[in-house]
Amino acid sequence: MQKEFERLRHYLLREPYKIGSLLKMAYTTKFSSAKGFRQEHFASSLPPLMTIQINNMCNLRCVQCWEWGDQGSYKEVESKVLKDEMATEQWENLIEEISGWKPYLYFFGGEPLLRKDIPRIIEFASDRNLLTALNSNTTLLTEELADSLVKSGLDYYIASLDGPERINNQIRKGNDVYNRIIRGINLLVSAKKKLKSAFPIIEVCTTVTIENSDYILETAEVVDGLEVDYFKIQLGMFTTPELLERTKARFAETFGVTPKLWNGFLRDVSAINSQSLAKQEKLVREKAWTFKFKRYPKHEVTGFDYDLYFKSPESVFGEKICHVPWKRAVVMPNGDVVGCPWFPEAKMGNVREQKFTEIWNDSGMRKFRKSLSEDGLFPSCSRCCDLYELDESKT
Repeated sequence: MQKEFERLRHYLLREPYKIGSLLKMAYTTKFSSAKGFRQEHFASSLPPLMTIQINNMCNLRCVQCWEWGDQGSYKEVESKVLKDEMATEQWENLIEEISGWKPYLYFFGGEPLLRKDIPRIIEFASDRNLLTALNSNTTLLTEELADSLVKSGLDYYIASLDGPERINNQIRKGNDVYNRIIRGINLLVSAKKKLKSAFPIIEVCTTVTIENSDYILETAEVVDGLEVDYFKIQLGMFTTPELLERTKARFAETFGVTPKLWNGFLRDVSAINSQSLAKQEKLVREKAWTFKFKRYPKHEVTGFDYDLYFKSPESVFGEKICHVPWKRAVVMPNGDVVGCPWFPEAKMGNVREQKFTEIWNDSGMRKFRKSLSEDGLFPSCSRCCDLYELDESKT
């Protein structure tokens, strides 16, 4: 409760105009139904959430990563394509356009901190009273960069940590990755203290894999000493060869292009001990920590079952409908607007060439929404994290 009071006090004293954005986000994401965004002929109201995939490049090679991991799809993509990123001013032009309805901006990659202008872009959004979040592997944080992020007005920071040192470094491949992550988190915590800021809220996220599924409780114990706000476990996204082939066939028939990014999610997770994982989660929930605990899929999703999640990949929980192309916009590094971050091949328009508001309800987005509405989820969507993040069912 004390932290919540400090955050509210921060907004009241330092960024009072963000309170309107905060209330709007709370209403549109917590209290109103996503179904209310749906309009006639598969149009949608302007999105309250926006994923900004700021770049494709990354300095790590994590085993489970759909982009650069063992099965990563980016390995076969031309370098010049991956390096085609919008310039700082182009991102600022987009932010200026969308600032009128104040969506919550989630900066993702690749590794966003590889872009030296990320504090400037976040500050530009913050100056327009937009709420911002940043997802990073945290290995590139320096004292100077940590200070810059706090000063930028960043509201939420997600640091990836996939286990205690030995386990994390098996998964997140690079040079001394575990210690660099811990140092980065400590630098960000110290910057908040030095600058007397309640923000950004800091979350440590562990993506569950075969390698770390027996170490969730031990990871929680590591996180407990870091003075962060949240510890989250994210059950990994994956698909099977059969589900993938069905997804490719339907997508190619509907949109005339074969999706490739889903190849990066092709992995066998049957060796994960789902009951052990469920037991560890229960123990984490029951113990008192310095952080608050979260899990995705959300604890409230109806019908969720650990055994089914890993042993029956075709099963779907909750509402069994996707809200993403109505509620969350996705802009790729080169300015492409896509209906879903996991299907970037279906390009609906580019913000370098058109206004975002022109693209959002143009024929491409309507066609994408129509496919999900009339034909249902794509087979591989059954393990999508965004599907269950926006799910509105309640246990």
